Amino acid sequence: MDFLASVEMFGDEVLGFSSSVDVVTVTGPDARSFLQGQITQDLAGVQIGERTLSFVLTPNGRVVSLASVHRRAPESFWLVVEVGEGESLLARLQKFKLRVKVVLELRDGSRLRLIGPSAADSVGDLDEDVSRGDLGWSACTGVELISIGPVALTWPDEGDPQLLEYLRISSGMPIASHDLDDRTLVHETPLADRTVSYTKGCFTGQELVARLDARGANVARHLRGVRIELADTGRIPESGDSLLFEGTEIGRLRSVAPTLDRMHAVAFAMAHRSIAIGTEASVIGAVNAVALSALITELPMR
Repeated sequence: MDFLASVEMFGDEVLGFSSSVDVVTVTGPDARSFLQGQITQDLAGVQIGERTLSFVLTPNGRVVSLASVHRRAPESFWLVVEVGEGESLLARLQKFKLRVKVVLELRDGSRLRLIGPSAADSVGDLDEDVSRGDLGWSACTGVELISIGPVALTWPDEGDPQLLEYLRISSGMPIASHDLDDRTLVHETPLADRTVSYTKGCFTGQELVARLDARGANVARHLRGVRIELADTGRIPESGDSLLFEGTEIGRLRSVAPTLDRMHAVAFAMAHRSIAIGTEASVIGAVNAVALSALITELPMR
């Protein structure tokens, strides 16, 4: 069964996927100007109530975080990341908080993702401590709500987490702490065009990012999609399984999720640039040595 066709079986039903998140709040008279120098995205066009996607980098251009940046007031922002990523993001921002009127704080947050054609219409009036925005995934229609209030966001019809993972991977949306590593460059991901402003002025890590862009983004590795044939094996690949080309390991799987019918799976893998899109490969597990046929795909997947 084709995966996108299987999603259509839900019709007008809206599925909810709730989870916890880390939220780094940035407030104070210098909040916007401070963040402008710390993130890859341009905040100039982000209005109150809007959000944007951005990387936060080290001075040598390596990825620290991939954050959803929410503007809550003229000088108040939320940087939303996965649980466990907030401490490193806060530490990175604190390191460059020099002579500016900014308060940084790590808060526990709640996230609700609603998937379905009528997802946007299913959201009513929201409290002021809830941020709403389009999910922004190419594989589905949806909205995302973030709260740092005392009550967790929930939905009566919770969807299968593996379905959400399939949609995330198919949309080419990595989780920094799982799908990337401390060597990752922005141009090794499929998100450079969505997350980087080359015209806003200086930001930490800009020198390498700008140089790579000027040279055609010629990086050594790329985060690729992997489409895996499961057939009748009954085995779902796992994160860490080996990705092989002509018997040689070319990478390890990162995030993995099966289709609804368990006949296929999709995954992320960081592979050398010599491994072209369309390359036929195989996947072998550390315990289960049954080889599964795989295909290297572009991101987002088509």
